[in-house]
Amino acid sequence: MALVLILLVIALPATLDWGRGAGMRTSAANLRSSLGVARRWAVSHNARTRLVCGNDMSANRGYCVVRSLVNSNWARIGNTNYLAKGIGLSTTNQAGYIYFGTNDVGHIGFGTDGSCVAEITNRQTLNIVLVELDRLPDGLKSTITVYRTTGYAKALE
Repeated sequence: MALVLILLVIALPATLDWGRGAGMRTSAANLRSSLGVARRWAVSHNARTRLVCGNDMSANRGYCVVRSLVNSNWARIGNTNYLAKGIGLSTTNQAGYIYFGTNDVGHIGFGTDGSCVAEITNRQTLNIVLVELDRLPDGLKSTITVYRTTGYAKALE
C-alpha cells in the first residue's frame, strides 16, 4: 500500500503537467489554423483579411476571429475561436513580437497575394507568443512565427 502511495505522489505532478501541455499544444494548433484560414480566404476571395486576436480576461483565455474586407466593412468569417482555458496571448512588448494588452485587441492582416501585412515593418517574421495567463512569467510558452512574404505560420514550442 505504501508503495502505491509513493508512486501516486511521484506521478501526480507529471500527469497535471501533461494536461497543461496538451492545452498549450491545442491552442497553438488552433491559432496556426486560424492564421491559415485567414491567409487562404485572402487569396481565394481576392480580399484583404485579418485575424483579430485578444485576451478575454473574464473568461481567462485568448480568442481569435477571421474578418474580411467586404464593401468597406470588416465582416466576420466563421466563428470566434477560443484558446484553451488559461491560455492567452503575450502582453509583453518585445522587438519583433506582436503583443496584446490585458483586454486589447490586435490583428494580423493578409494581402490578396497571401503575404502577411502588419504594423511591424522592419522584420521578415512576426512572432506571436502564447502563455499561461495564470502562471506568468514562469508558465508554459509557445511561439507562432509568421513569415511576411509568404504568410506561412509555423509553431515553435
